[in-house]
Amino acid sequence: MTEINRRTFVTGATALGITAIGGLGTLTPRQARAQSLPFAALEQTQARMAEGLGEAMVPGAKVAGIAHYLDWQLSHPESSLLMAKYLGVNPESQLEFYTAGLDAASATLNSVADMTLEQLVDAMATDSVGPHWQGPPAGFFFFLLRADALDVVYGDVSGYESLGLPYAAHLDVPSRWRS
Repeated sequence: MTEINRRTFVTGATALGITAIGGLGTLTPRQARAQSLPFAALEQTQARMAEGLGEAMVPGAKVAGIAHYLDWQLSHPESSLLMAKYLGVNPESQLEFYTAGLDAASATLNSVADMTLEQLVDAMATDSVGPHWQGPPAGFFFFLLRADALDVVYGDVSGYESLGLPYAAHLDVPSRWRS
């Protein structure tokens, strides 16, 4: 069995896809979101928070399917390619890590009067969320979730093109990451 690395995965999402329920084939995270596929690992409130945070961090992440991307990765720890894996979060612990971060974000928003999602993201980025945050270190969680959102939105040839940049992968891998 060939081991897939993160770069190959991100640039060639057809290698991953999301297996549709009932064996209907593979879908990109964008397609899975468009079809409202159910989540396997995340609860609805966690998925909505992932979409909200992802969108605030990287515009376009919600429509690109950040929640479905995370859900697939978290429900398949044996093949997870989330940035967390490369920064010391064991794949078997990633579900707990991400759900704790998403739950902490929800609890913080519910506990701090008049805090907007954008203010929360700013506080997470500087690790200054305060005592209401009860989860993994907010700055580290921000960094990882933002990296995941960037992968979903810009991790292929069309993502680079949307930025007006030439794509310069080590290998020219066909990509269907975004539809």
